[in-house]
Amino acid sequence: MSGLFGPTGGGRTLATFDFSVLEGYYQAKAQARAGTASQSSTKSASVKDVVSFAPWDQKSADATSISKLRDALTAQTFINVRDGSFDRVGVDQEYKKLFALYTGLARLQAIATRASESGTPETELAGLNKRFQVGMDEVSKYTTNTTFNDLTLTLGKRDSTAQSAFKVARAPTQYNGPSIVSGAATNAISGIVGNEVFTVSALKGGGTTDVTMDLSEISGDVSVSSVVAYMNGKMEAAGLTTRFKTTIFEGKTASDAKRYGIGVQTVATERISFEAAATKPSIYVAGVTGPSATQSGQLMKLTDDGASVSANFTAKIAPAAGAADVRATATDASGNVYVVGTVTEDFGAGIVQGDQDVYLRKYDGAGQLVWSRLLGSSERASGFAVATDANGNIAIAGKVTDRLTSASIGGGDDSFVTKYDSDGREIFTRQVAPMANDQANALAFGADGSLYVAGQTGGAVVSSVTHGGGVDAYVMKLTSTGSFVYARQFGGAGDDRATSIAVDGNDDIILGTVEAGEAKVRKVLSSDGTSPAVWEVSLGALGQGQLSSIAVDGTSVYVAGSTDNAALTAGGQASIATAHGGGSDGFVMKIADSGTTASADFISYVGTSGNDSVTGVAVAGGAVYVSGSTNGSLSGGAAPSTTNGYVAKLDANGAQVWAHQYASPQGSASARAITVDAQGGSVLDKLGMPRGTIKFDETRLITAASSVRAGDHFYVRVNSGAAFKVTVSAADTMRSLTTRINSVMLLKGEAVLTRSGGDGVKITAREGNKIELLRGSEGMDALAGLGLKPTVLDNTKDTEVAKDAAKKDINVFSLDLDAKAAITDKTIAKTLAIQLSSAMQIIQNAYLAINPAAKNSAGANKQASAAYQNLLAALGG
Repeated sequence: MSGLFGPTGGGRTLATFDFSVLEGYYQAKAQARAGTASQSSTKSASVKDVVSFAPWDQKSADATSISKLRDALTAQTFINVRDGSFDRVGVDQEYKKLFALYTGLARLQAIATRASESGTPETELAGLNKRFQVGMDEVSKYTTNTTFNDLTLTLGKRDSTAQSAFKVARAPTQYNGPSIVSGAATNAISGIVGNEVFTVSALKGGGTTDVTMDLSEISGDVSVSSVVAYMNGKMEAAGLTTRFKTTIFEGKTASDAKRYGIGVQTVATERISFEAAATKPSIYVAGVTGPSATQSGQLMKLTDDGASVSANFTAKIAPAAGAADVRATATDASGNVYVVGTVTEDFGAGIVQGDQDVYLRKYDGAGQLVWSRLLGSSERASGFAVATDANGNIAIAGKVTDRLTSASIGGGDDSFVTKYDSDGREIFTRQVAPMANDQANALAFGADGSLYVAGQTGGAVVSSVTHGGGVDAYVMKLTSTGSFVYARQFGGAGDDRATSIAVDGNDDIILGTVEAGEAKVRKVLSSDGTSPAVWEVSLGALGQGQLSSIAVDGTSVYVAGSTDNAALTAGGQASIATAHGGGSDGFVMKIADSGTTASADFISYVGTSGNDSVTGVAVAGGAVYVSGSTNGSLSGGAAPSTTNGYVAKLDANGAQVWAHQYASPQGSASARAITVDAQGGSVLDKLGMPRGTIKFDETRLITAASSVRAGDHFYVRVNSGAAFKVTVSAADTMRSLTTRINSVMLLKGEAVLTRSGGDGVKITAREGNKIELLRGSEGMDALAGLGLKPTVLDNTKDTEVAKDAAKKDINVFSLDLDAKAAITDKTIAKTLAIQLSSAMQIIQNAYLAINPAAKNSAGANKQASAAYQNLLAALGG
């Protein structure tokens, strides 16, 4: 059987559609829809120059249904403002934007019409719907992001109320640890010996009460029930209000056994923290799993037991839809861990503003999410690096397209650095915006809170440095408040990049670069940006590899990456501790820093006969930990069927102590970054309790909980009057923002604080009024981050398009289309075709509203009506 998409089951691509099967079917209809009369020669030249270019004019009406469908299925884009048929001198830009949208709707209408026809094979519907979804998504984004000077155009229905999709979550009053036993709360907790000791501290009234918990004092099994009863008795005896409770986790099905954990019920006057008497190093590994379209991130915690490793938890990092990437991770002094990456869809409470935004997530030592932040623009943002300082501040860096700050106007991709405090409140954002593409790849804090940023640029990153040609590497210093101090830029005529950075005990910079394929590590003074490097070590040519990470431990520098060079020995300086396994291997090289000079000590390859990488390196207690991916077996067993992630421990001489290799139920897995908490592993892991303080006072600030930033704004217009600017400040909550919106609506509308699912805002036009919500300036629009769309809230009785051009509200148009519409069957397809025809007529009405000359032309009106009728006729017999 043959259909529109070629022989059924043939897997033909769009470029090879068999249109010949439709020729006979459409021949009669094509003749019936031929053009009627030419434009009246009595029209003025100015009217003719515009109207004759409209996509519903005589030339367009002559198109056959087969040619329209061919165009709809093969066009590179559904909407093209530079379409040659109307991108001509003298055609107003507003008309071009309307014409482009009309053409996009016409292409969607052609697909829906084909799907509704009785002669269309059922086997074609899935392919037609796939193409329809692409076009509908493009139309939705176009209507959302395109502004018109003289009209307001919305995709959906006319409504009098809008409610923010973003809501500020309320702080919980109870901490629920993870499940730790199955079947019954009286079952013994695995991994507990029974003599472990830890302290629960309560900060109350300016003083701290420490309560020692010694599990040897529990008689019988150490279970959830016995631990909860024991700890509550100790807390009561200490005069504290905080209590522990048994938390029950239901199974996925009714037959699944219940699981149990420990919860903490505390009060605002007591701040509770945990500290274990005996600890081990804990390793946090951040990576990704699954296919790229639905890729999710994950954070794993492992405990180093010396000669072996044990797993604690795995936290999934994924939006409800779309994909999440993971690029970097870091711990702080309080036992928390941070993960940075990118996400394509709304994440938690945050609204993604562009194609993808940067996320930063904070977890406690038990794997519970403390808070999550989004940062992005109306286009794309990517997060590549994260670092913490001794005061609990966090900095992230990456690249962004479009503006993050009002003062930044760059070209293409720009580097950015954002600093947050421990509660996730933004301290500053600095966007580096030369005219060429640039990005920040790594960053590190200095002892005084200064930030050192490493990256790459296609031009001069700042005016004080010189571009060497191609892509240059750079390192930049910022103060603790984000002020620029200096930048260094280096590289030859080829492509060079700075990929990794660390700060040593003397507060000097250790920088890793790849220059024309050669890996280099250099030490430069942090005090100025002009002194030559203190020392430089060339590792050698990486081949098909990369330099991924640097860690400093006293006078030892560990640099990691991947290479297919089996003799990457810094020109013979480094001994080979573990030989190259074949193909591409990960590696760790140790460099001994003697102050003013340095030399390579050893290189240890981490790999198999397959393809392997090292993506991160961390050092604690004299041990070296690396993360990466492999399609072989690091333990010598059978090779996996998909790529695996791994973590490995090396001793001080580069020999492997253990390796933990893991797969994913969703497919391939890869470890992207690693960080170590030297005191992070303890009995607290077995109890599901975090190291450090439990906090319940999550900030209610809009700028902390969402992707909206201080200075972002939107406009409110009442009954076609002046547009009032509403700016979000750093101190705004949803309550204060609601009050400000009410102040500009002059009693013509009402904004109320909603509480379901968190604090949100609902805006309603009062009877007889229209309230317009308009986007803010490019790169600083607050509507997207609040989950509000540019729209007209219309509570007037007249729901028809006004016929009198003098009316101010004539320029408000709603297409009454659903962005999520889909072709599921022929009946739905027919309905969609009619809806699209109506939407196309609305576009014509909008055009007539802003072009009175065309409206006064009888020929133009007749032509528009004829085109509309022809489109409806396509659904007839």
